[in-house]
Amino acid sequence: MAERPVTVITAAERLREQFAAAKKGNHYNNGWYVYMDKVDIETLVAYVLGPPDPEPDSEPTYTTGAGQVLHSLHDPAKCEGEHCVIHNPSHHYMADYPTHWREDRGIMERICPHGVGHPDPDTLDFIRRTRGAAFALTEAVHGCDGCCKPKAVQV
Repeated sequence: MAERPVTVITAAERLREQFAAAKKGNHYNNGWYVYMDKVDIETLVAYVLGPPDPEPDSEPTYTTGAGQVLHSLHDPAKCEGEHCVIHNPSHHYMADYPTHWREDRGIMERICPHGVGHPDPDTLDFIRRTRGAAFALTEAVHGCDGCCKPKAVQV
């Protein structure tokens, strides 16, 4: 048996067809025929479908290595001339690990190959500059498996 071609139409196209038929008087559509001579079809389509989706805003975003999309980023001027995990990451030993935002702690982590979250060194440096060394030290506490410690280079 031959397959029938599939025709895809949008909701707006279907509504236009229904309203056009009702306007011609060929179809009673829940009382719409009463208004067809006074209302434009496009006005009815817009009424039924609601307002169009808003244009995407131009707010800067950052997508972490874990796929999280972060909005309301800090101003790049706040970290200008310094390393920043988002705007100017350093070339530290965990730079290849994917990033993960910890909403509960307000810090960026790097996820090591073993699945452990380690505070990003640039994030800790930013915290030290903006909130003090003691606070950065408390934010550095995590369940560590040793991946965040720099590896010794053999000579």
